[in-house]
Amino acid sequence: MKVRRICCTQFAGLNEKSLSLEDGINILYGKNESGKSTFVHLLSRTLFQNAKLDKRTDRDFRQLYFPAPHADHRTPGDFIDGSVTLETADGLYTLRKEWGEDPRCTLSTPDAILRSPQQIDETLRRILEYGEGVYGEILLSSQRNTLPALSALLDPGSKSDARTEILTAVTDAFAETGALSVDAIGQAIQEKTEAIAGKHWDAEAGKPQRKAGSGRWASGLGEILKAYYEREDARFALSEVHRLEEERDGAQKHCTEAEHLLKRAEEAYTAFAAYAGKLALQKERKINLQASEQECNRICAILQNWPRMEQEYTLAASLQREQQERALLDTCTAAQALQTEIEALRALLENAPAPVPEEIQQLKRSQTRIRQLENTLCGMNLAALLRLEEGHTAEIRSLRTGERIPLSAGTASLTEAVRITVPGVLDLVLSPADVDTDAVQQELHALRAASEKILCRYKSDSAEALEEMLRQRLETQRTLSLREERLHLLLGEQNYDELLRRTSEITHQPRSSEEIRAEIHTLTPDGNIARFLAARDTVLSGYRQEYTSPEDLLRKCEALQKQIDGLRTLLQPEGDIPELYRRIDDPEQYLRSLRLSAENLRTAREEALRRKAETQTRLETFCQSLKQNPAEEAERAEQAFAQTEELLHHWLHIAAVFAEQKKQMDSSPMKELAEIFLSYLRLLSGGRLLSDFPEKDALQMQILSGDRLIDFAKMSEGTKQTVSLAFRLAVLDQLFPGGGGFLVLDDPLTDMDAERTEQACRLIQVCARRHQILFLTCREEYLSRLSGTILNIH
Repeated sequence: MKVRRICCTQFAGLNEKSLSLEDGINILYGKNESGKSTFVHLLSRTLFQNAKLDKRTDRDFRQLYFPAPHADHRTPGDFIDGSVTLETADGLYTLRKEWGEDPRCTLSTPDAILRSPQQIDETLRRILEYGEGVYGEILLSSQRNTLPALSALLDPGSKSDARTEILTAVTDAFAETGALSVDAIGQAIQEKTEAIAGKHWDAEAGKPQRKAGSGRWASGLGEILKAYYEREDARFALSEVHRLEEERDGAQKHCTEAEHLLKRAEEAYTAFAAYAGKLALQKERKINLQASEQECNRICAILQNWPRMEQEYTLAASLQREQQERALLDTCTAAQALQTEIEALRALLENAPAPVPEEIQQLKRSQTRIRQLENTLCGMNLAALLRLEEGHTAEIRSLRTGERIPLSAGTASLTEAVRITVPGVLDLVLSPADVDTDAVQQELHALRAASEKILCRYKSDSAEALEEMLRQRLETQRTLSLREERLHLLLGEQNYDELLRRTSEITHQPRSSEEIRAEIHTLTPDGNIARFLAARDTVLSGYRQEYTSPEDLLRKCEALQKQIDGLRTLLQPEGDIPELYRRIDDPEQYLRSLRLSAENLRTAREEALRRKAETQTRLETFCQSLKQNPAEEAERAEQAFAQTEELLHHWLHIAAVFAEQKKQMDSSPMKELAEIFLSYLRLLSGGRLLSDFPEKDALQMQILSGDRLIDFAKMSEGTKQTVSLAFRLAVLDQLFPGGGGFLVLDDPLTDMDAERTEQACRLIQVCARRHQILFLTCREEYLSRLSGTILNIH
């Protein structure tokens, strides 16, 4: 057996990882904590850990190998898985396991895919040859488990699975060498047992092993499986006879019931057919009488409604006319008021002119410019003192306003440009520097004239007053537009003059709208007189179209009453018709249903007869195909199977007793293992370490250095590694004497000195010629010391 591939989606710290192994030495190289030992755990757990986990016993497995929570609170994975591909002489076997909420386990073989846990375990046991104890503690032991496992194996008081399996394997190997007579006996017992049990019998379950797919085993049956199949065939034949008999009896019973139902249906049809004609005639007369009575009642109702509806129609038409006249007068009054207001607003607009926005803007610009020009003439601060000769007068005027500035004792305070005039003597202009007073005065004069013109035109004194005049005019125009629109809506499609004309044609003054509506509501609750008139007109038009006049309708009612009296006379008494039939509404339909029911039951009776004949034929045909009586054959097959099963149990007991006796034979099963171990130990230690097994049939080893006995627990780490490597290689050779074993070495040479390391590398390469070895190391030196396939892990 060889391991070809180990892979997983996620397992402990491994994610989407895969290893492909070759023959001989496979060196798995990587730094510490890179996952080398995790691959060994992945291989071991995939082979031996059940897919369905127990929350109590498998708690450590969950804690060690399931994804741990993330520090940033991200959701961790909720499952782990593993896949191992093994190669044998038969071909490739791939085992896949998934642990989690939905556990899964499948084993792909060269012939089929298995899911049965029992069949998978049996197949793996055959391929691996040994159980979890040997593999877990010896062959697949990781770095941290190797020395404790070896210590437990060599402890006489240990009860480990590996210790028991190794003892059994070594003892069996010894018993098979040189004991020809014992082998002959064992071979004879085995041949006899196999002849009875065959290859496919499960003695513990008492039934054949499960076969992939469906059907029976075709070869390797053995006597027990042949007897089992014969018993199953006899049981099937007997149960089939019983089934066919029950089917025939059921068909016979169904046929009798069908005959009875058909007879009852035919009798019911014949009995009702005698009265069907009378019932149909009576039904027709009743229908005609009912229709005539309904028509007569309808005509009588119309005779009562016709005069009343005509009166209501006349009254409603009068109310509608009065309502329309009142509405016309109200509309005319409102229209006249609106027309008067419109004419007043139009006259107001014609007699009260208002400035346009452009004139107001022009006035504002002029006044702003006047203020700017006046400001240029200001900004002076002078005190004028005039001393005039007798007979002279002086005058000071503002160039900005033209007004005279008064003098007090010949003194004046000047804050703006002025003209000082002494008639016949002086004409002086005082102004700010760089101001052309003549130009400013001319522009001021022109601007003031233009502004005065606009203000005089509209008899106003300011731009604000002009704006108020414009706002009032616009408001008057908006009011006029609203009144014109209201008048247009009030008139509708008619004009004002037409409204006045129609109003003048009303000769009688109508009542108020409230009085008219009150009377309309007494006539029709919803107050819609037009709808009321339309409904009454429709009904009355229908009356006139169908009956011309109430008198003509009365004549038709009298004729219809005579027809009703005649139909009542024709109705015959039903005393001779059974009470059951009188309640049938449609005799013809009921007669058809009775006839159809009889025809269906007749068809069912024919089908029952046909099925009865078929079941009888099937029973007779099956019974003729049987060579013997099915009950007798079933009893014989039961007895034959019981005898064969008892015989098998007898020989299995003989085989178990022989195996136990064979184990207890006086022998030395540890001799060969001790010799191999001693040779490897001498080679690794250069002859300085020896070993001995004091009890030849027990796995109890002693280590000697020279002639001094050494306690394994007190050895140096290098010596422990030397003993461990020698013992594991010896057990590997002992368990797989023909080669084909698999061994994991997890940094086994760490504490050895250089000499022992060199010897160990040579010994490992020699063993790798017969076995497949997975060597785990973080040391680069072993890549050159060991010739093999290098597998880097990152």
